[in-house]
Amino acid sequence: MRVLLTGGAGFIGHHTFEHFMKNTEDTVIILEGLNYAGSLSRLTDIELFHQWQDLGRVIIVPHNIQFPFNEYVTHKIGSVDAIIHMAAETHVDRSIENPYPFVMTNLLGTFNVLEFARSQIATGLKRFIQVSTDEVYGPALTDEFFKETDRVRPSNPYAATKAGADDLVYSYFKTYGLPAIVTRTMNNFGERQHPEKFLMLTLKALMRNEQVVVHGTPGNIGMRHWLHARNHADAILFLIAHGNNGEFYHIVGDELSNLELADLVASIVHKSLKPKFVDFHACRPGHDRRYAMSDTNLRALGWKPPLSLEESLAKTIQWTLNRPEWLFM
Repeated sequence: MRVLLTGGAGFIGHHTFEHFMKNTEDTVIILEGLNYAGSLSRLTDIELFHQWQDLGRVIIVPHNIQFPFNEYVTHKIGSVDAIIHMAAETHVDRSIENPYPFVMTNLLGTFNVLEFARSQIATGLKRFIQVSTDEVYGPALTDEFFKETDRVRPSNPYAATKAGADDLVYSYFKTYGLPAIVTRTMNNFGERQHPEKFLMLTLKALMRNEQVVVHGTPGNIGMRHWLHARNHADAILFLIAHGNNGEFYHIVGDELSNLELADLVASIVHKSLKPKFVDFHACRPGHDRRYAMSDTNLRALGWKPPLSLEESLAKTIQWTLNRPEWLFM
């Protein structure tokens, strides 16, 4: 197939690109605006990138999705069989400080991508996948796991813009017959992750024998599901073939508290964990203590993650320690 991947130089995006390159014969057209979270060095750092490029399987089209697709962009992309829309502003703290780029990219940008997708229906577009976030649901109670049919109640501007984008995608399915699927995930980790993320901050602190900042207090720690980005990419590839249009699917990993994850990282690198507890409600307004989703719909289709959490985490940590430029960038 010819697959358009927006945000392909982002963290999850470049893992998705690599997974498709290694597991299909597809041509991937990467649409990339290169904001703070996108870096072509992620792509070129992949061992086989230039070989794939020489074979014509990689096409990079520079474009900021805040603007409509002009003739040059549409010509460079050409006809596509599938669109994976990953391009987004994603950091909660940044959205709290300045919501404007989140509205422009996540809402207006998604509209522009959808308009391009609508033009592809007549030429045989088979699948549009909107990649979204667990944060649209807001906080989950201690034993609560959100289902795809549950109401959304976002707690911060990032989550609100993603919830709006998801609804816009669904409206294109209902109104125009766009073959769309919405996926929601949380706390992806892996190689070449931005050093502002919790796993990278934890690993860096441990290697420097410093305290690890953990949001919460003993007995009241933030809870998340943790998933390697290549497992996420594998689920996306699976849904292109097996998903049902108009459906929402949760792609989740294993649930651990931030403290449990930090402790697991410390055990892998044989370091003593020195946690520094910080009240997350006081220092991070708009953040929620626990996010949790059920992935029953996806599992019912037959998907299973290729690697366990422990395998994925150990692999990521070892790779990062061997490539410290990605940890201390």
